[in-house]
Formats: sequence, structure tokens, C-alpha cells
Amino acid sequence: MRKFFTLFLLIALIAIPVLAIDTGDEVPVLVFDDGLINNFDAAAPVAVFGTDFAGGRGLEMWAPIGFEGAGVMVLRVTPEQIAAVSATPRVSTLIAASADQSVLFYRLPSGEFQLWARTNKVEWYILTFETLGQNTGYVSEIHKSA
Repeated sequence: MRKFFTLFLLIALIAIPVLAIDTGDEVPVLVFDDGLINNFDAAAPVAVFGTDFAGGRGLEMWAPIGFEGAGVMVLRVTPEQIAAVSATPRVSTLIAASADQSVLFYRLPSGEFQLWARTNKVEWYILTFETLGQNTGYVSEIHKSA
């Protein structure tokens, strides 16, 4: 069953449905309609999915590999890991990190979540969002290290 689920996820990443929305601008905006939280970020170094676990809602972060649309899971955050941190901590608090520290997931004092994913040696992709669901809004930016 686990192999089937993994295969299903890889196939889903390969065949990600993409829509183009006419925003009135000259260039249409790509929108991923596959459950992504960061569904407008076509060049993001990680795809962030809200995921249902037995204990509630968590996250999975996938990094693309090559040009075939395949990916590898770089971080899974369980509902228990999220619940272990206050909903409004006094300072930004690390909830989980990938083994190589290239993906970091925080809870901010505002109650928002924030993901940092390294894009290269000097840049980080920063994704800030309030809930673990699709189409709930987010802010993303690239931060250059000093």
C-alpha cells in the first residue's frame, strides 16, 4: 500500500494540472490546482502541500528533480510537531527542519507559519501563510543572505 501511495504521489507530481488565469495583464498567471499551498509560485524550490494525517493536518514539502516533473519529499511535518509549539509563540519557533537544514519550518509570534527553503548558497525562498489549506493566501519572497 505504501509503494502504491508513493507511486501515486510521484505520478501526481509528474502530471500536475496547471491552469492559466487571465488577470487582465498581458501575461497569464500560472496556477497549480493540485492542493499546493504555494499554488502561484511556479519557480518555488519546494512544493508545499497541506496533508491529512490521523492526528489532524500537517504538511509535506517536495523538491522538484530535473525537468520531468518528478520530486522528492524533503520534509514532512506532522500535526503533533505543529501542536508541540504554541499557536502564538513569543519568538519565531522552529517546528521542523530537513536533515540538511535546507528547509526550515517555523511558527511566528503572529500565529502564521513560515517556511524557509534554500534556493542556492546565498538565497532563501520564504513562504508565509496562515493555515494549512489550499487557496488560503500566502506571501512569498526571495531573501539574499548577507
